[in-house]
Amino acid sequence: MNEYTYQELYLEMNVSFTTEITKDSFSQFLSLSGDSNPLHSDDLYAEAIKYPRKVFFGMGTASLYSTLVGVYLPGKFNLLQEIDIQFKAPVFEHDHLTVYGKIVELQPLFKRVIIKSHITNQNGVKISTSKITCGVLK
Repeated sequence: MNEYTYQELYLEMNVSFTTEITKDSFSQFLSLSGDSNPLHSDDLYAEAIKYPRKVFFGMGTASLYSTLVGVYLPGKFNLLQEIDIQFKAPVFEHDHLTVYGKIVELQPLFKRVIIKSHITNQNGVKISTSKITCGVLK
């Protein structure tokens, strides 16, 4: 876990990390969220509505933005304040997702940073984009 203080952050600072969506990812997010929509659990249902197989939870992928700011940039001293997310493409089991974030604005009066970020899959398809606002506690 990174421990950047506000003074250590700078414009254009960026990070990325990669993770895989597994069968356990589905069951863990279902357990946490209670979202039992069959789109996330039933391949036949997903196929009937024109997806090749069950689709991972949109908010499950969105939670990776929390990982981005809470672990990587700025990390330990992060206080997430706002996220604006646009979902662009579905995510499936065995997808490898890369989460990328870059500081685009620093607000020293409030020790706040604005991060533009996106998530792509193993084929380079952008599955979502976001703008994240967070405070830095130290």
